[in-house]
Amino acid sequence: MSGLVHKVLVDGEEIRAVGFLSKNQFQLSCFEIATQLGGYTAVPLYDTFGVDAIKYIITNVKASLVFVDGVDKQIKNIVDICKAMGTSNPITNLVFSSLNDDQRKTLNQIPKTIKI
Repeated sequence: MSGLVHKVLVDGEEIRAVGFLSKNQFQLSCFEIATQLGGYTAVPLYDTFGVDAIKYIITNVKASLVFVDGVDKQIKNIVDICKAMGTSNPITNLVFSSLNDDQRKTLNQIPKTIKI
């Protein structure tokens, strides 16, 4: 986990909270343990929370790194969240489990300040 976190971060960027946008599944427990062992705070963002709740959580914990699983269902949510947050968006990195060409086109709506 810490190697992946290190690889996606911009040099000098400090990260304390790592978000994980997903449905509730057993892999989330593995993510939380790995995140804690890496010295970070795991922030689960369940797909049932809705855009406003996820926006509130990301803003308050200042999660600059968010992993997105179940891309088909989450891609619209993450685009809506990033648009709704505007310039106050703390997210600088998004990591997806996989992306096809159509999904990449959809992600072009996200501000260019976010690395994908």
